[in-house]
Amino acid sequence: MFESYRKLFTRHIQHAWFRINQELLDGRLARPVFAISEGENKLGSWQSTTRTLSLSADLLMNWSELEIEETLKHEMAHQFADEVLEANRHPDETAHGSGFRYACELLGISHSARLVSRENASPILSKIRKLLALAESPNVHEAEAAMGRARTLMDRYELDLGVRDHDFCYAFLGEPVKQRSSIRQRIASTLVTFFGIELVWIPSRLVHSDKKVWLMEICGTRTNLEIAGYVYDYLLHELQLLWLAHQRQHPLLKGKGPKRDFQMGVMRGLREKLEQEEGEPQSSGTRELVLIKQEKLKAFYNNRHPNLSSGRRLTVRLSASFQAGLAEGRNLDIRRGIKAGEQSTRGGTKRLGSGT
Repeated sequence: MFESYRKLFTRHIQHAWFRINQELLDGRLARPVFAISEGENKLGSWQSTTRTLSLSADLLMNWSELEIEETLKHEMAHQFADEVLEANRHPDETAHGSGFRYACELLGISHSARLVSRENASPILSKIRKLLALAESPNVHEAEAAMGRARTLMDRYELDLGVRDHDFCYAFLGEPVKQRSSIRQRIASTLVTFFGIELVWIPSRLVHSDKKVWLMEICGTRTNLEIAGYVYDYLLHELQLLWLAHQRQHPLLKGKGPKRDFQMGVMRGLREKLEQEEGEPQSSGTRELVLIKQEKLKAFYNNRHPNLSSGRRLTVRLSASFQAGLAEGRNLDIRRGIKAGEQSTRGGTKRLGSGT
C-alpha cells in the first residue's frame, strides 16, 4: 500500500522542506538528498556524510501532517547545525548541543530530544520508580502508601531541580483522532487539573487521505509529560475494561449513550477522588514554589499558543449508567508510573527523540 503513495510523500517532504527553509531559515540550507526509510526504529534521520534527510514510511503513513512537519524540522535543525553553523567541526559539540539547540529556536521547535532514560535516571527518580512499582501491589494499603510517597517525591524532585523557562517542552499525546470525543476531552481536563501540564487540541490532516484529524499537544516538564502519557493510556484502557465488566452485569445495556454515561461517571468519580488527595495541606514554601512553576508553565504555553479560545463545557446525563460509573471512578487507582517507551507522548519530546 505504501508504494502507491511514495511519490505523494516525496513531493510533500520536498515542498515542506523548501517552505520551512525559506520562511524560517532565510533559505540558508542547501537542498539535501531526500529519502524514505522502511524501518520503524527511527522516525527521521540526518546523515551529514551523504547529505541525506530521511523520514520513515511509518511516520508518513500513520501520523498527521503536523507531526510529520515537527519531525522534518528536527532533522533540518541537525542539517543547519552541521552545514551552516559547522558545529560538527568542534570537538566538544554533541549531536544535540548548542548548535542544534540554536537551530531548534530558529525553527520554533523543542530541543528536548528525549525523555529521561532509565539508565541515566538520578537516584531520586530511581526511587520514585521503585515506589511506583510497589503502587501496583494487590495489597491496597501498601499500594496507597507507596503512591503517596512517590507523589511527594515527584513534587520535591522538580522543586529541588528548579523550574527554569527552558525546562518546559511539549509532546503530542496519543494517536491522531477524527473527533474530539467527550471522554477524551474529560481525560484531557483531568490531566490539566491534576498532573501539572497544559493541553490544547490542534487540527491537522493525514497526508495520504487529506482527512482532518485532531492532535492533543501537552506542555510541561519532561517528567510530567511522561506521567501524563502513562495516565492517558491507563485511563483509556481502564475505561473500556470497566464498561465491559459493567455491561456483562447488565446485558440489556446497549448503544453509545449508556457507555458514554457510564464512562463520564467514572471520570467524575475519579475527579472527586483526586480532589480529595489534592486537599492535603502543603507548607507555605512548597505552595509558593508550585505557584511559580505553574506561572512559568502558563507563560511557556501562552507563548506557543497566543491566540486560543476556550471551548464549551461538557454536559452529562445523571442516568443509572452515570451513577454506576461514578462509583467505579471513586475506587479507580491510577498507577502513576514512568514507563519509558510505553507511554503515548509523541512529538516535541519522545517523538523527535526517535531521530538522530
